[in-house]
Amino acid sequence: MMRTWLWLGSAVLVSAGLYLATVAGSVAAFLLTYLTPLPLFLLGLSLGGRLSGLAGAVAAMLVAGAAGPQAALMYLGFCGIPVAVLCELAERRYPGSGGPGTDWYPPGRLCVWLALMPLVLFLLVTLYVSATGGSLEQLIADEIRALMAQYREILGQAGDGTPVADTEQFAFLESLFARIAPGLLASLWMSLTAINGVMAQSLLVRRGSAIRPAPGMGDIELPRRFVVAFAVAVLLGMTLDGPLGFIGVNAAVILAFPLLLSGLGVAHVLAARTGLRVVLLFFLYLVLAVTRWGAVVMIAIGLIDHFAGLKKRLRGQSPSV
Repeated sequence: MMRTWLWLGSAVLVSAGLYLATVAGSVAAFLLTYLTPLPLFLLGLSLGGRLSGLAGAVAAMLVAGAAGPQAALMYLGFCGIPVAVLCELAERRYPGSGGPGTDWYPPGRLCVWLALMPLVLFLLVTLYVSATGGSLEQLIADEIRALMAQYREILGQAGDGTPVADTEQFAFLESLFARIAPGLLASLWMSLTAINGVMAQSLLVRRGSAIRPAPGMGDIELPRRFVVAFAVAVLLGMTLDGPLGFIGVNAAVILAFPLLLSGLGVAHVLAARTGLRVVLLFFLYLVLAVTRWGAVVMIAIGLIDHFAGLKKRLRGQSPSV
């Protein structure tokens, strides 16, 4: 019991401390905030999601005392609650082929939950802004326009001192970022959350402290309803303007993330069949870090895998329709 409370207290202090690292003002301290979910994942994936939720609530109180209630709400929304939900789901077991309670909660459904949380938040914020008579897209556009004006001024000062003119290229970038900014921010959050979760699970498996075995990337199978929802979002984003088109575009960007992970699962299975698994995966993730087109290709592969069963075919299994 004492050991449990020790782990709980450590997770609270470390997670809250990492989140408050931005107060230091340095770039290195800011980067530390990316690891804020890690202590909560370590606690939840080893001792249970409820303890992770308790740790997140206590850490939010510390953040509120140090940085105010708004910072605490952001901590809960972006770290405390999502980590607790994912840990609680990850430890579930359900009836499988070997009898009752023999299969762990599928990694594909964990990926779906990872996308649903920012999607619901985005929809709620959009509805709230609309109810107050405003437009979320317009608010974002105004902020981006101000940031781009500062950027052009900095570019001009680096040259001959004359601010850079507002060209068609800048106008296009402004409208593009305003259109997909919520989806891009959600994708960044999902990436950081997934990386912290994978890191925590890997560390716990090596120590023999994990509740469940580490799921492989090749085990990601997405539900059909999820793929249908993605297709509907893409259709809305491509055919409609205005608020519904804005919602469709960003919903499609958010829902594309699990498809990206599924596509990466295909690559992992394919690489495992060769003798160059580490080398191939290293170059794959390097390409993903350098260019966004690599992500687009992986999303397309993930979509194809859902219908063609690429991962099962590579394993020599019969794909289910």
